[in-house]
Amino acid sequence: MDIMMPGMDGYATIRAIRQLDRFKSLPIIAVTGKVVSGERDRCLEAGANDYVPKPVGTLQLLAAVRPWLPPPRSPRRESPSRSFAATSRRRI
Repeated sequence: MDIMMPGMDGYATIRAIRQLDRFKSLPIIAVTGKVVSGERDRCLEAGANDYVPKPVGTLQLLAAVRPWLPPPRSPRRESPSRSFAATSRRRI
C-alpha cells in the first residue's frame, strides 16, 4: 500500500480496508518515500502488517512479503504401484 497517494492517503485506505470483515487478516505492506522518525509506527497503527521505505530493494520487499505467503507445496509423488497402473492403462 502506497502511503503517499493523492486523495485518500494510504493510512485512511488501510483503515477502510480493515473495517471490512473479509479483509481483517489481509496482509498489507506499507510502502512510502516518507522516511521520517515514527513513520513505521504510524503505518502499523493504521493497520499495516509491515513497512518498507522507498526506494524499495528487491531483497527488502521479498523479506517483507515472505512471511505472508503460503508455505510452498511439495510436489505430489505417486506411489510406484499407482504409476505403473497409470502407465499400463495408457498403453492399452
